[in-house]
Amino acid sequence: MLVSAPVEVVGSADVVPSEPSVAVSSPPTPDESNAHDSVPRSTTHRSDRRDIEYDPWHSPVADDLDIDGRVLIPAAELVWTAVRAQGPGGQNVNKLATKIDLRFDLVATNALAGAVKTRLRALAKLDADGRVVITAQEARTQLGNLERAKAKLAELIRRALDPPKPRRKTKPSRSAKRRRLEGKRAVSEKKATRGRVSSD
Repeated sequence: MLVSAPVEVVGSADVVPSEPSVAVSSPPTPDESNAHDSVPRSTTHRSDRRDIEYDPWHSPVADDLDIDGRVLIPAAELVWTAVRAQGPGGQNVNKLATKIDLRFDLVATNALAGAVKTRLRALAKLDADGRVVITAQEARTQLGNLERAKAKLAELIRRALDPPKPRRKTKPSRSAKRRRLEGKRAVSEKKATRGRVSSD
């Protein structure tokens, strides 16, 4: 005789729903967490980049400045910097650094004589250190404005190289004296006829 084992019947109310499976991710490795930090990011807003200041005297002139074969200004005494220009440029105006500020170390140079330096100081604009300041922004490129600035400096030095003609003391000639006296006499005779009009 076969006896069946009792079967326990579990009601629907006793069924416990299974919890949803949650995927557990492993913590990031140090290489992965620092992957984005290794990329340099600019902390300056794009609109504030125009306020960034750079070292202005980092760009020496490549070639010496020849003044008509009379004077040779060494390139080491010429430095320039590029700033934002206000001249022509279309949509790039006030955006690109095409204006050139060229400076010549007049105090330290040995290419010019003392008298030439004195005349150049009277002709040129100087900064607080005694350097000659030349600016150019007419062209649309840095190279074009640099050449214009060098040409302006060369013209100033050219003018300073030529000493002014000495003034000589002169006296009026005999004919000039005669013309002056005749003119005075004519004016005097004209005024003499301007008498008071009588009421008769």
